Amino acid sequence: MTKNKYAVDCKGRSIDVYDVLNAFAVTCPATQHAIKKLLMQGKRGHKSGIGDLLEARASVDRAIDLARERKHIVAEAERMAFDAIFSQGMSLAMGVCD
Repeated sequence: MTKNKYAVDCKGRSIDVYDVLNAFAVTCPATQHAIKKLLMQGKRGHKSGIGDLLEARASVDRAIDLARERKHIVAEAERMAFDAIFSQGMSLAMGVCD
């Protein structure tokens, strides 16, 4: 079996980054990536700690972009639903039905 490079001992139990992400219900992929980089900063042997920090920062920036996109999509959907309900109500009030 391959050793889990993300596993650490915590209160007598072996957990990894993915256990932490699940425990805190982190669902955004960019946020997950940033957290993994921050928790394992410089410990995986591929990059320096500064390299991991820079990647984490880029992932946080992407998470912000994704959150703004989601907010815009939700706001647009709410506006469209309001418009549909309002126009349907106006049609009923005027005695016009589709």
